[in-house]
Amino acid sequence: MPAGHHTVLLVGAGADPRDLLVQQGYRVLLASTSVQARAMMVRDMPRLVVIDLAGIEQDGPGLLAWLKTTPVSVGIPVILLATTDRRDERLTGLAAGADEVLAHPLDGDELCLRVRNLLRLSTASPQGLSGVAQQVAIL
Repeated sequence: MPAGHHTVLLVGAGADPRDLLVQQGYRVLLASTSVQARAMMVRDMPRLVVIDLAGIEQDGPGLLAWLKTTPVSVGIPVILLATTDRRDERLTGLAAGADEVLAHPLDGDELCLRVRNLLRLSTASPQGLSGVAQQVAIL
């Protein structure tokens, strides 16, 4: 499926990630707060969320928890952009439910590939990545 068919919500992110994803053909929504992000999830139903902890650090963990437990967003892949490349920060993000954790400084090519791959996985299952995880657990 072409990238243009997918909407990505960027929360707390600057122009660089937005520009990279727009160049790849994604429709990109920007939210600067977790309140805006929640409203956009309900209204616009994006297929993937990127949370930049450098731009929304205090609200990031709460937003991630909300995304992973709210019916409208369960199964939607979430990428965290961590403030550093420290192992403990990456593991904390993954343990909290993030599907991927990337570090600043951001590698634009890696971000685009991870977005593409997560969207491909989530589109393959009607339940998103949660459904894929359940299918793997059954095997």
